[in-house]
Amino acid sequence: MLKLEKLKNSEAWEPEDWVKESFTGGNYEVARLHGPAMLVRLLCHAGVAAEGQPFNANRQDGSFWFGQSDFRRLRSAAEAEIHQQNKGQFRASTKSLAGLVMKDRLRGLLAVRRDWSPRFDYYVDLLVPGGKHLVVLYGVVEAQPIYSPSFDGHEAAKRTGEILPGGLTQFVIDFDFPANQPLKSCIGEPVPF
Repeated sequence: MLKLEKLKNSEAWEPEDWVKESFTGGNYEVARLHGPAMLVRLLCHAGVAAEGQPFNANRQDGSFWFGQSDFRRLRSAAEAEIHQQNKGQFRASTKSLAGLVMKDRLRGLLAVRRDWSPRFDYYVDLLVPGGKHLVVLYGVVEAQPIYSPSFDGHEAAKRTGEILPGGLTQFVIDFDFPANQPLKSCIGEPVPF
């Protein structure tokens, strides 16, 4: 369980409107996240999406993170589901299939629009050591459309009625914020999905 000490909004940075809107109803809390704690961030390499748009690699020190306990829970559930479906016959593929299932579920739970990150190639961990803390904004992820309104495929996707439901707790971290700068070095090396 993550240890959060609530703070006043004035004790953090003022987030941009689009960041506020990423929280359900625009509601979020400001807190100190005390270590030991582990957060996870999903990332993709640069490339061209299936929809044809080029995209840059995600930054390891980007803003959006979620709890490692959620990551582990979702991975275990996906592996158990795949194992049950194939009756344990394909052990070698269970882990890779579970990774695909997990990526899809995380896209929905974190409401990561496809034009923001078209795929997830790897993840990084952020270990907050015991005795240290980060200032974070946290709350439940708001549902989002599959594409941003400015993206060419937005209207077609909107007509399908499909959305990214959100629902997971997210932690927004500004590593330029003075209290958070020292913990930027606590971001681990990328791990393939």
